Amino acid sequence: MQVKIIPYKSYLVSLQKYFVMEQQKKGIKIVHVHFLHGHKNYYFGSVSSIFRKFSADDIGISEIRLRHQLTNDGNHYINKKVVIIRSRLIR
Repeated sequence: MQVKIIPYKSYLVSLQKYFVMEQQKKGIKIVHVHFLHGHKNYYFGSVSSIFRKFSADDIGISEIRLRHQLTNDGNHYINKKVVIIRSRLIR
């Protein structure tokens, strides 16, 4: 049996392509923010991007607490100002 030696850089590129393909199968993480007053909807790719557009006072929760609340898909946060849901965009 002959062993094929693969250059390390080539291995990393193959590994990265594998993870990208797996991520596409799972879908892309979406954080949906629905403001109860005014019924406005916004969609973000991460919790930190929410806080680039809105302040903690606008949302009613700090970024750190919201990160802990939305650790898994399907988790949600509700207060008097907003409903925030983490889910996946299926392609």
